[in-house]
Amino acid sequence: MVDLIEEHYDVAIRVGPLSDSSMIAQKIFTQKIIFVASPGFCRRIGMPKSVDEITSYPSVTQVSGEWGRTHQFRYLGEIIDFEVPQHFRMNSARAVKNACLTGYGYSLLPDFMVADDLAENRLVQLLPNYEPVEQSIYAFYAQRRHTPQKIRVFIDYLAEVFGSEH
Repeated sequence: MVDLIEEHYDVAIRVGPLSDSSMIAQKIFTQKIIFVASPGFCRRIGMPKSVDEITSYPSVTQVSGEWGRTHQFRYLGEIIDFEVPQHFRMNSARAVKNACLTGYGYSLLPDFMVADDLAENRLVQLLPNYEPVEQSIYAFYAQRRHTPQKIRVFIDYLAEVFGSEH
C-alpha cells in the first residue's frame, strides 16, 4: 500500500473494494482466484475433495498486506471464506506460480495468470466445484483538476491489454 500523494505515485493498482473516497478509481478488469497444482504434485499427494482437506496439503501463497489471506468461493449455493494456509509465503505471484509448477505445493492464483499452463497441462485445477468469486481490479489515482494524459493513456492501455470494460 502506498500513499499516492505523499509518495508521488501517479497510479496504483488495487484488488477488491477500495476504501479511500478521495481517489478516482477505474475498474480495469476482474479476476478469479483458482486452486492449482502441478500434475506431479497431484500424483504424489492426491486430489483434494474439499477445502477442509486441502488445508493439510503444502501450499504456496502470495500475501501482500491483508490481500491473499482469505478468498471467497461459491459452493453448494453458499459463499464460503477460505482462510489460506500460510505454509510457504511469497510476495510475488510469478514466484508462487513457479514454485507451484515445480510441484512444491498447491496455490491460489488468478485465472488469467494460469490459463496457458492449464491448457497445456503444466497445471491442473483443484476443487473445480468451488466457484471463485470474482475480484475487481482497479487503477486509482489522486483527484486532480485535469488528469494528466500519461495517466489516461496508461489506464486505457491496461484496459485494452486485459480486455475488460472500464
